[in-house]
Amino acid sequence: MEVVKRDKSIEEFNEEKIKSAVKRVSRDAKLDDETLEKIQKTCISAVQSLKERPSVTTKEIRTFVMNALSEISPEIVNTWEKYDQENKEIGESEL
Repeated sequence: MEVVKRDKSIEEFNEEKIKSAVKRVSRDAKLDDETLEKIQKTCISAVQSLKERPSVTTKEIRTFVMNALSEISPEIVNTWEKYDQENKEIGESEL
């Protein structure tokens, strides 16, 4: 599946990027390893449902990830939104 980024560049979907972003945000939310792994699996599974499509935008991936997170850990949603806002200001948001 191809991912269309904000700048319109295209790259192959890489689940490691989601795992890495979830791990960074989970650290800030002070979640234990078991919860982190559950969140990572849920997020990857949510995004996997998009694989039938030839391409997906980073915005769509973010929506799926945030919906998955809200079901497991509402506190991490707040942490992620803070992280995302900080990184948008410097142009480095990963999802």
